[in-house]
Formats: sequence, structure tokens, C-alpha cells
Amino acid sequence: MINKSLFLTSQLDDVINFLKSNKRDVEKLEYIKNVLEQNKKLYASDREYLKNLIKQYSKENIQENLNNNSSKDKFKSGKSANSNTNYSFCGKCGKKFGVKKNFCPNCGSSKNNQNTSPLKQNFNPNLTQNISKQKHTGIKSYQILSVIGGVLGLFVILAHYAMFKFVDIMASSFGNGIENSSNQYISVALPLVIIIYISCFIIPFVIKKTKIVGIYLIASALIVLIAYSFVAILGFALLLPAGIIALRKN
Repeated sequence: MINKSLFLTSQLDDVINFLKSNKRDVEKLEYIKNVLEQNKKLYASDREYLKNLIKQYSKENIQENLNNNSSKDKFKSGKSANSNTNYSFCGKCGKKFGVKKNFCPNCGSSKNNQNTSPLKQNFNPNLTQNISKQKHTGIKSYQILSVIGGVLGLFVILAHYAMFKFVDIMASSFGNGIENSSNQYISVALPLVIIIYISCFIIPFVIKKTKIVGIYLIASALIVLIAYSFVAILGFALLLPAGIIALRKN
């Protein structure tokens, strides 16, 4: 069984606290206080009033705690944001150190010789390496040589074939045409050499493995030289070094 005196004491303490806050109906609370101090029973309406007052007081306390916690969180977030300005990054090695320090603790570089910013959070020590790599992603020297070799070689071969046909026609008009064996040889060798020269425009740019490209260019240079002898010497002179350069590429 609940002790009635303890219950009344608890209610009396609540009433006293409400009176101290000076935010309630003071006259009504004074009346309830007197009744409780005399250990008398409260009317139903007074009990309901006190009950609602306690509930309201609890809600206000909860809301106040929530507001206080929100203010603390904002303060902490503001403090953490401000703390980001308390350090810098070394412009030489990328090490983070306090803004009050004049020398990098990692490499010893002077702060006065560095172009650093306190908010340089996106600093990338490998930035210079990435830039240097990007500079080498353009057209390679062996690709340039293979294209030039293919263009000049193709031009020389076609010019030679045009001259060969002109001589053949002129000789035929005098009754002494060029031998059929020569015509047959050129009709076989010419398409092969043309295909090889055209492929030199494509293969170095399509195949990414430079060793394979190097082997192909060297083989192409030897084939055109064997197929067309001295006529293909210009293409050979350009395709051969292009292949060697490609082989030596990493």
C-alpha cells in the first residue's frame, strides 16, 4: 500500500517548485500548497490542474534539453570547422603541419618558401607526377615516323608504278614492251606494299602494346625493302627507326 504522506510530500515539492518559477497561477498554487501542508485531500479539479501542470512542465524540460543539445552540436561543428584553419600543407612533400610552425617537420622546408594555404585540403603530392604523365599521352615519336614513312613510301611506290606504266606504254608503241615477268611481279608486289604502308597509319595508334607495334614496323620495313628493292628505301629508312623506338618504349 502506498504511503499517503509520501505522495502528498511529492506533490507539495512540485507545488513549491512551481511557485519558485513565478510562471504559474501563484494564488491557486498557494491554495494547493496550504491544503497539502495540512494533509488534506485535494478536490478533483485541483488534482487535475496539478497533474496537467506537471505534464506541461515535463514537456518544457524536454524541449529545453533538445534546444541545449542542438546548440552544443552547432558549437562543436563550428569549432571543428575553425580547427581546419589551424594547419597547412608543405608545398614540397605534402606533409600537414601547424600554421604556427615555420619549418616542415618532415622535410625541413621553410614555410616562407612555400605557396601553401591553410585550407589546402585537396593537396595531392602526386600532382606533378600526374601532369608529367599527361604530357606524354600525346602522339609518340614512333607514331609520327610511321605515318611519315607510310605517306612518303606510298607516294614513291605509286610514282614508280606510274613511271613504269608510262615506260611500258612508250616501249610498246615502238614494238618492244617490258617483259611480262616484270609486269607480273609488280602486279603482286605493288598491292602488298600499298597495304603495308596504309597499315602503318593505323597499327601504331590502335595497338597499345609498343613492343608489338615495334616488331610490326620493323617487319614491315624489311618486307617493303625486299618487295620493291631500292624504290622502297625511303619507307624502309623511316619505318625501321620507328619500330626500334617503339620496341624501346616502356
